[in-house]
Amino acid sequence: KRSKYSVKYIEMLYKKYC
Repeated sequence: KRSKYSVKYIEMLYKKYC
């Protein structure tokens, strides 16, 4: 389970999308 890693990746993508 690596939710922390997933969260970081998602945040990065979110920032790029914004």
